[in-house]
Amino acid sequence: MRPLRLAFVVLAAVQFALAAAAYPALPDRFPTHFDMGGAPDVWSDKSWWAWLAPLLLLTSAAAGVLGLGAFALRHPSLLNIPGDRKARWLALPPERRAIVDDALRSMFESIALATLLVGGAVQLLVWQGATSDAAPIPWPLLATPFTAIVVMLSLSRIESALETAEKGLAAR
Repeated sequence: MRPLRLAFVVLAAVQFALAAAAYPALPDRFPTHFDMGGAPDVWSDKSWWAWLAPLLLLTSAAAGVLGLGAFALRHPSLLNIPGDRKARWLALPPERRAIVDDALRSMFESIALATLLVGGAVQLLVWQGATSDAAPIPWPLLATPFTAIVVMLSLSRIESALETAEKGLAAR
């Protein structure tokens, strides 16, 4: 299993295990929505669904990113890659194209992992709101720039992979 995919599976399992362990300590009502400042503005009665819904939704979205990545690599003509990069990538022979494919796969895995981290941040925000009188730290807002950085680094890696694949082709 690829390292990022393994990290995804392990992180998802840890997040769900921690959420399950924390559930008994939740109060009868806890916050399930927060304003932009991180203050609770909607409360719900204690239930497994209310507690796990954010984590389930973001884990499902992250898994969807992995599925979309796998689908896109099987149907590359559907990918929206800016500029002439798509034509350059598709023009490569299969053995050179695999270098770019690996970078694309890593991008999708990195985005999925970052999405999962945002899910954990949301769960942490709910936990803090439920168990503390102090205003919780808005972890999801802090995690969003991290996700943007992951995407930018991934795009840079794809460009480098494309250049490497083309250099290898020119060296023949």
